[in-house]
Amino acid sequence: MTNYYFYIVQNLRNRLGFGIAKDYFERNKQYSAHSGDIITFPLLYAGPEMKCKALERQFKKYTIDDIWLEMSGVQNGGTTTSHWTMLRI
Repeated sequence: MTNYYFYIVQNLRNRLGFGIAKDYFERNKQYSAHSGDIITFPLLYAGPEMKCKALERQFKKYTIDDIWLEMSGVQNGGTTTSHWTMLRI
């Protein structure tokens, strides 16, 4: 049986996110490549795929009101945007 991983990820601003991955090392490399810095997984749980998916569902269920924050603003090119979203757990 192949393990899956449920992880908590922490960005440079100390904001937390979560997710599941089949290969946590590759997933961490993707986060690091995207952010341009080393990203940590303060919590990493290994287990069967169904257990990891169930754990992720529970996190979503109990944090759904705090996951998305709508903001208005101006992006780099000066283009006004009506909304963008960010993870805010």
